[in-house]
Amino acid sequence: MYCPECGTKIEETGARFCPECGTRLDEPEESQQPAAASAAPSAAQLAAGEAACGKENPMEWGLILTNCRLLSAKLGGSVEEANQLMASYIEARRASGVDYELIDVDDYTYRKRSFLSRTRHVSLQPDSPWGDYLDLLADAVEARTGKRAKGQPLYLFILGSNDIIPMPCVPHPVKEVSDNDIDTDLLWAYPYGHRMVDELQSLNIFHYDQQLMVGRLPVGEDTTWSQFADYLQRSVNSSLGIPGGVVYGQCDPHWKRVSSTVAGGLTPNLRNLAAQPSSGYYRGLILSPSYTADNLSQVFTPEAYLYYFNLHGSNAPEASGYYGTTLEERPKCYTVMHPVFMQACRQPNVVTCEACYGARHRGMDSAHSTLLAALYAQTLLFVGSSRIAWGDVDAIDGSAPTPMLADTLAATFMNALQAGYPAGLALFLAKSAVMQQDKQGRPHTAATLLEFNLFGDPSLYLALWDEEATDDKRESHKEPRPNTALPQSATQPTAQSYVCQTELLGGEAGAASATSSGAASRAPSAASPTASLLQQVRSQVNANVLHIHDQMARHLYSRYGIPPRPAAAIFRLRYADGSEELRFDYTVASEGEVKQTLTVTSDAQGNIRQVIGTK
Repeated sequence: MYCPECGTKIEETGARFCPECGTRLDEPEESQQPAAASAAPSAAQLAAGEAACGKENPMEWGLILTNCRLLSAKLGGSVEEANQLMASYIEARRASGVDYELIDVDDYTYRKRSFLSRTRHVSLQPDSPWGDYLDLLADAVEARTGKRAKGQPLYLFILGSNDIIPMPCVPHPVKEVSDNDIDTDLLWAYPYGHRMVDELQSLNIFHYDQQLMVGRLPVGEDTTWSQFADYLQRSVNSSLGIPGGVVYGQCDPHWKRVSSTVAGGLTPNLRNLAAQPSSGYYRGLILSPSYTADNLSQVFTPEAYLYYFNLHGSNAPEASGYYGTTLEERPKCYTVMHPVFMQACRQPNVVTCEACYGARHRGMDSAHSTLLAALYAQTLLFVGSSRIAWGDVDAIDGSAPTPMLADTLAATFMNALQAGYPAGLALFLAKSAVMQQDKQGRPHTAATLLEFNLFGDPSLYLALWDEEATDDKRESHKEPRPNTALPQSATQPTAQSYVCQTELLGGEAGAASATSSGAASRAPSAASPTASLLQQVRSQVNANVLHIHDQMARHLYSRYGIPPRPAAAIFRLRYADGSEELRFDYTVASEGEVKQTLTVTSDAQGNIRQVIGTK
């Protein structure tokens, strides 16, 4: 006998309650039917699914999370149609080795009952407390894991944008940036209940094991029911591997060498540009604004299966696409990639984007969001940032690139996909690589881990074929992917504390702050006999900071060709382990909708530790 609610095998003859979840076992058959309908598939169904995807790949399973009422209303359908579409998708994905189960937050009955076997039913809305959502998720994961043979769910596929299933918005860990907060789906990866809200706010969330690999299919303001259904159909069609082929890469010329390093092994597959002027490309990467949206059709490849963008982005309401800047002393900004190009793609594909705001979509339509335009054309997977992204900048002195932050994430994600990992696991490995590069626990690292999200079904992966594979083999898509279970050594990177104290020491921001408060006009000078001992100490500290600033200016000019300029802001960072750093922010260019900033960190003696630039 098995519990109709959680699937636990009941050994005791005549038992009236399930020892695992408390479900009453002697209820009339009619009252048990709803629970049985949503229970796990039968052993025969599981065996059939495993056979379909090969012995090397046991059945994986996950949860589809949505609000069927709000989803159907936004797409112009009915709840019944939404449920039918979800059932069809789940059945088709099960045949390819991924067993999904639908969780409708608008109509959810807790599986784990109280001691008195009382049921709890909830209907959550986008403005419901975050703790309620996390408690629901924890119940769904725990009750469905139990003692079942299929074990813990691996994937969480969220259907809908923030107005259907909320996307957490948390305070930005980097102070004095244009963004005050960050949209992130990271919280959904930790189904430990409502306490994780506070753990995310404090950034202690990185000390917990990540359980779920999360992907989201957002719904734009102009998304139709047929477009939504078409994405699910394309996902089913590629559920045994997204076919490979040509890679398309496009970057700002300031980042051509670091972009080439990020592309790495993909470079030989980039489009052959021999017929184009050499000034417009570098090792197969399109350089923009040598090519802008006006002439990009000459080189854009609509048949690619992987797109890599290392360009600028903007959060301006009317901005669309991505941008590139000239190498002149007074840079100019050009639109170099418009969403319409992604709508012209002809093959199932994956997009990896490093641009600031490269994955913005909240409250937008496909004309202003490259993410939405791509997903509802041919893109199945999209990794991008919801806020400002940081990475390496090419040096003019010939120094080798040092990929970091967004660069490391993009490179690791694409390499993991090439190795056969499903997209959700590939992004997990990418974020692990970013974390492992930073032993200090810097705020920029925390921001990178938060702001980059995966959009699309997290269980999808690339098909791995020999370059000499026959057309029949490529067409059949019947080869099972290799066993790519996450290595035990990679299940959780070394957790770090990203909580640090930030003190504004100076720069243009500090001067403006002092002037506005009136403190600068009233305070006695440090050389004055009436100056306090504290002011004299601060004067010595500031003198040291100015000396370090001069060192920074010389370094930026010699290595990056940036003429000396005042720092926009200077900070002292104190980390949890007691160590300190100085951070200097420099505005390199501000043209139209794009502002470029370089951030340099050093120790107290001025030894430079890191130079990163905004995308």
